[in-house]
Amino acid sequence: MKFLETASPPAAYVDKPHTYFARWRTEAPLQYLENPGLWMATSYDRVSQLLRDKRLQITSGGTFSERSRQFRITVVRRLRAYFGAPDAPFIDATVRNVIKEKLEQALNAGEVELVSAIAQAIPGTVIGRLLGIPEADLHQVWSLSAAFLVDYDLLQKSSGSAVAKGMVDTYFLRHLALARTKPVSPLMALLVEAQQTYDVSDKILADVCSRLLAAGSSTTAGCIGNILARLLQNSTDVLPANPSPRQWGALIDELLRLETPVLGMKRQAEHDLELSDGIIRKGQKVLLIGAAANRDPAHFPAPDTINLARGAATHLSFGRGAIHCLGAPLARKEIGILLEHLLPLLPGIEVMHPPTCKGGWLLHEPAELWVKIRCSKS
Repeated sequence: MKFLETASPPAAYVDKPHTYFARWRTEAPLQYLENPGLWMATSYDRVSQLLRDKRLQITSGGTFSERSRQFRITVVRRLRAYFGAPDAPFIDATVRNVIKEKLEQALNAGEVELVSAIAQAIPGTVIGRLLGIPEADLHQVWSLSAAFLVDYDLLQKSSGSAVAKGMVDTYFLRHLALARTKPVSPLMALLVEAQQTYDVSDKILADVCSRLLAAGSSTTAGCIGNILARLLQNSTDVLPANPSPRQWGALIDELLRLETPVLGMKRQAEHDLELSDGIIRKGQKVLLIGAAANRDPAHFPAPDTINLARGAATHLSFGRGAIHCLGAPLARKEIGILLEHLLPLLPGIEVMHPPTCKGGWLLHEPAELWVKIRCSKS
């Protein structure tokens, strides 16, 4: 099988894409695919190098629509500071309260589908509350935002994705108007203040809110879903009984390395790139398969296993360089706090049947994960 040879990948790829990545990485760390006409990088060194190369720029749909320098040094910089603040009591309290609520609901259910009840519900509710979306609106707005992410997966296009994006943008235009007239969440206050200080249009701010909702819920949901499926099915993983703070950080990074739901990052060359193994011409598209790089044995010995002693071996799940995921601290916080509560409960959770996976070339996550829970709420 060749990468992207069909609109939808075969079942074997959907189930175990890393098997294919290992073969392609061995064949060539950088190779040109005649059809559909793009480059694919799979080794850690090559992906890491190209992520830092300013001659490659992110493609449309993968970030905010506005990309001017003024926007980056004002709105984007403020968002990075907001999500990355070491002391962020509102964020911390929101994450902890949501995780407590969703886990309690799952424990009370006995039999529960964890993708919707935990993996999607936690990050979707967290980012919704950070954006100040009323609870009555949250599910519908989040569902629409998830729909317009379909277009990220290359050959799979949805005629309704543009409509969904437009509906979410329209919702946030109204939401921004209300945010100027009454108390709002700290994140919305930050965006409103940025608009008052700098020349940022309502349309741009609505796009920012839409993409924060989509990326802050769907990608983290996919990662949590993959982590849940791994922890509940992989008996070979060795997890510490009483993790130290350093071990907690290492465990989160190892799970992020192994279970990122976004398998590849899309770029386009703004100038020619002359490399030792090929020349990427201006205008050509490049797929940086971070999931393959994250399991490159040349950089991560025994790459498919959790190893809390890897030290400075840095995964690429959040990208690298100037285009680094600005919501990474929030995703790490959600995963870390969830693990604190979940690891003691694992012995009492039984998978009812193997999870099914969503089909996609660049997106990999479970569609459903049904379990029986026999844990005490205490």
